[in-house]
Order: sequence, then C-alpha cells, then structure tokens
Amino acid sequence: MRRLSIAGLLVACLFSGCASDKRRETSASISPQPSASSSTGTRSYGPRGSPPALPTAKEEQKLVVENFFKSLEPLCRDFTAQFGNPPLVEAKRFSEAKVTKEQSPGKWLLEDGEGIELVVDTTGWKAGSFPGGGVEPQEGAWVVTGVGGPRDFTPRPYLFGCPEDVFVGTIDE
Repeated sequence: MRRLSIAGLLVACLFSGCASDKRRETSASISPQPSASSSTGTRSYGPRGSPPALPTAKEEQKLVVENFFKSLEPLCRDFTAQFGNPPLVEAKRFSEAKVTKEQSPGKWLLEDGEGIELVVDTTGWKAGSFPGGGVEPQEGAWVVTGVGGPRDFTPRPYLFGCPEDVFVGTIDE
C-alpha cells in the first residue's frame, strides 16, 4: 500500500477521534437492541444492549439485519454533526438498503441504496480482532465491514461519515 500523506493522516485523525474523546462517548458500539415501534409494528435498533437472537427463518434474519443497518443512519448523522459537518452518508443509502444473501454463517452481504456492497457481521466482535488503530468495537457488537471483512477498505462515504467502531475497516487512498 502507498503511504498516506500527512494531510490525509490529519484528516483521518480528526475523524477517528484523535482530537476528541467526545466521539468515544457518542459512538458506543452498536449492538442491536430491539424496541417496538408504536406506529408500524416493526423493530428498530439502538446503540445499547445485547444483540438479539436471530430468528431461525432466513427471511426473518434478513429483515433483522436490514433493520439494524437502517437504524445506523442517525448514528452516522450525529457522528458528523459532532464535528460541525453535514451528514456525509445520504439517508437513502440506509433507507433503501437490502440484504442480498448470507455470505457465510452470521455474515450478511448487504447492498446500500446506492449499490455499494457491505457486510453486516452478526457473529459478535471478538476483542483483539481490530485490524488497526482507533476505537475497537465493543465485545459482542455487530459491525459493518467491507466485503472482504474488517481488514478490507471501508467503502466511501462510510469511511469518514460513520464511527469506526461500528463501520470497521481500513482507509483506502
């Protein structure tokens, strides 16, 4: 890999929380916690709690994974807002996301609303699995990675538009 420029490192540092511990407070790793929605009867997921047990039926599992991903839109919006920036990830990327298949047990291939492929890993993050510096996800948390896993590039705009303890991966050039 080519080396990142100093300016690139400064930008990465700014967005990864080097300049502020506030980020660590607001981006507590996402573990989907079901909560009933009063108007639709669907479930939404928040940043606290333990991951739910996935239903046994594959179609229901896909729905839980899609809802988890869709619930990340406010987290990413709040992440960029804490730096005084507008959202970098369009809401459509979350709202129109669809799980396309189970890539391997507990790892779901998902296409966002713009056609970018990501993986939602529901196997639970293992401490010490972090591929680089930054904020490591909470033990057991569900994470989103590039198609190649946590050592793969985090697709843009998620790279700088979402917390790296939820969107786990490396920086591309």
